[in-house]
Amino acid sequence: MMGCSVEDSVRLTVVECASTVEMPNVFSPNGDGTNAVFQPIVVRGIERYSLGVYNRWGQELFRSIRPSLGWNGQTPTGLPVPEGVYYWVLEYSAIHEPDTVFIVNGTVTLLR
Repeated sequence: MMGCSVEDSVRLTVVECASTVEMPNVFSPNGDGTNAVFQPIVVRGIERYSLGVYNRWGQELFRSIRPSLGWNGQTPTGLPVPEGVYYWVLEYSAIHEPDTVFIVNGTVTLLR
């Protein structure tokens, strides 16, 4: 009796589950068009998003629920804020954990 051989193949699809948000630590809305807006550098695997930017007295200067909409260094009334350090808080949910809210915060230096 002759031996038998069987062949099979498997296709794997790798899905990136990790969520990633990377924020810059400096921006310069000085009119030259380079680094003029404070917004995430990298956004991956995010479902819900809310970014707030505050001055040193805790007054909210900016809020966005879209990663593509960044802060241009102005007050809510459109006046440019002075150079300095501003505090930001980012709340988001990852696609793979929609019921968990992640909160990260930091500072950004505005240079003109």
